[in-house]
Amino acid sequence: FSSCKRDQHVEINGESKIVVEGWIEKDDYARVILTRSIPINEALDSANFLKYVIRSAMVIVSDGTESDTLRLMSSSEYLPPFVYVGGKIKGQEGGKYLLTVKYLSRTLTAETTIPPSVPINAVKYNRKNPKDTIGNISVEFTDPTDQHNYYQIATFLEGYDEIFIPALYG
Repeated sequence: FSSCKRDQHVEINGESKIVVEGWIEKDDYARVILTRSIPINEALDSANFLKYVIRSAMVIVSDGTESDTLRLMSSSEYLPPFVYVGGKIKGQEGGKYLLTVKYLSRTLTAETTIPPSVPINAVKYNRKNPKDTIGNISVEFTDPTDQHNYYQIATFLEGYDEIFIPALYG
């Protein structure tokens, strides 16, 4: 930490970068959210937030055989509320996918795979108080030693939630 007098402070504006948040899951289409990074000294509020959303890119997902040009959709499920969504290629376990983003004069690429599912051995719900609905959910599974997996636990209440909600501590 450091401090300085206000008149000695010099602001440095860095170059805005393209931020790509994309995913494809088993039996579902690819989704990509594109934004530009927000300068650290910029006040962020709902009035200026949307100016950092990229809504004019070409986003393509390929499985090596077929290509899918994603279309931009407005969706209140995401923040920012715009997401590029595929409609041709559904994710398959073990599948390999190439993402290409063309925006202005830049071309960005990324590659991913969908690893095999790891079976769940047990799920337990423990209430803190028998008269309350608040409690802890424990998920037990065996992580294959020959893989380098990362896990995130999310919940979904049927008839209530529209998307999976990540757990606070996965």
